[in-house]
Amino acid sequence: MLQKDKASIVIHIGCGLDNRCLRVEQSYKHWFDCDFLDVIETRRKYYEETKEYTMLPLDATNHENLQSLPAANSAIIILEGLSMYLKREQLIALLQTLKEKYNRLHILMDVYTEFGARASRYKNPVNDVGVRTLHGLDQIDELATSTGLKFIKEHSLTPDYLVNELSGLEQILFKWMFTGKLYSKIYRLYELS
Repeated sequence: MLQKDKASIVIHIGCGLDNRCLRVEQSYKHWFDCDFLDVIETRRKYYEETKEYTMLPLDATNHENLQSLPAANSAIIILEGLSMYLKREQLIALLQTLKEKYNRLHILMDVYTEFGARASRYKNPVNDVGVRTLHGLDQIDELATSTGLKFIKEHSLTPDYLVNELSGLEQILFKWMFTGKLYSKIYRLYELS
């Protein structure tokens, strides 16, 4: 998307300590990494802001916080590792606010399925930090319709070309565990506009 729309700003909401802004090869106008204040304070120990990169404290459930996001005509929004913490109405409110704020909007969002969210109660790293309830989503079309967004497509979390670099048993196990029907019953990656 960055290749098609060089005028877009990039906003990663719920960035944690991710360093995607450094790994993306395509140049960008401006990248904003957003998370809770304590997360941003920790990020500042490891990353430095530049004229093209800014860290912003943000509560994705707070409408006023979302309204204070940088102004732009076009935005690419990354919502990775966030949707599962939001109740359906919170996720809808977040997406509607973003849709209202930006004339052109492109969103990449991962979700647990409802089964994945239920299964996460048994083994999930977030349990170690006190999160007890995760939320799943099975009907992306319904979510897109209720927010005024358009579902573009579902992406594979592991592209075939990378799986094909593995050999023998590794490739078989990886395909079984992280691609196809089994994995899509737990976790999905969607593109919306």
